[in-house]
Amino acid sequence: MSDLTDKTLITELDVRGAMIGTTLRINETALVTPLAADLARERHIRLERVATADRQIHRKIAIVPTIADMK
Repeated sequence: MSDLTDKTLITELDVRGAMIGTTLRINETALVTPLAADLARERHIRLERVATADRQIHRKIAIVPTIADMK
């Protein structure tokens, strides 16, 4: 089993580096490229999504001034 939970994008190279029939642990929010997913299926590699302990949600907000603020 390989741990790739620190990666946010799983590519074909990540999957190609794994042994056939193994399990790759990936972050629950990681993106997997279509080519990586296809290769994992072909090589019988299981992608196991796991939650990270220090999971934080970062949200961007926009602060728009009102007309009263512009005076």
